Amino acid sequence: GKDPAGQTAAIAGDRVASLRTPLGSKGAPALLSSRYDPLVCACAAELLSAFFRYQKLEGFCGDCNVCGLPRDVPELCTLLAELLQCGEPGVVLPVLEGVARLCVHEEHEQPLLAMVVQRPALVAVLAAALLASGHARTGMVALGPLASEAPQVHAAYAQEAALEVLYTLSATSLPMRLLLGREPSLLPRLLSLLQPPTMPAQAKRAASVLLNLASAPGNAATFRPYEAGLAHLAMQPPTDRAHPTSPQLIAEILHELHC
Repeated sequence: GKDPAGQTAAIAGDRVASLRTPLGSKGAPALLSSRYDPLVCACAAELLSAFFRYQKLEGFCGDCNVCGLPRDVPELCTLLAELLQCGEPGVVLPVLEGVARLCVHEEHEQPLLAMVVQRPALVAVLAAALLASGHARTGMVALGPLASEAPQVHAAYAQEAALEVLYTLSATSLPMRLLLGREPSLLPRLLSLLQPPTMPAQAKRAASVLLNLASAPGNAATFRPYEAGLAHLAMQPPTDRAHPTSPQLIAEILHELHC
């Protein structure tokens, strides 16, 4: 009989490779053509994300042995950036979770920074993912074909992944903090996570990202419209004694803005 593991790998390879096919004759990506299958591409994105649980960028394509995937780190980061900007939640959200897994490894910091510097529009994608939980509650947007049975769970994963990537980026360099601060939708969405119904752990992460951004003097003007609201939050008692919702961090944000 045939090797079941080999068959599974072949199916996985076909699906992952289907995420990126050659451009059509008019330059339109095949992902958005009539041949686009939401379920197949969502499954491929989930597989790609799962690979990053066990693999690092260096040598990733060779280790996975999937025909059609890029063979070096810059090209693989380009693929990830394209998928994050494709506009299909069923692809974007799993890939975002995969990128968050890459943030665990310090050696991935520079490739991920370069990816965002080359494509600043990715910051808007991260900001949009911060509101995934709200979308799941209100039904404003679909989260993809694999999220239909548990949209809140998938939305929470997406929000957590976006916060992890933003925290990693904001903890790096001053130019990156300024780049993040230039995205108009980012600050209000981070600020909205400082209060219930956001889970305390996510609220604390959002406050940490804001603190990193506030440490860049060039972002002071961006924060100015929100200073009164931050001062009000800094005076509120913690909502959870086990996981306090960061009034101290908020006070530190205000201190950074005025020191």
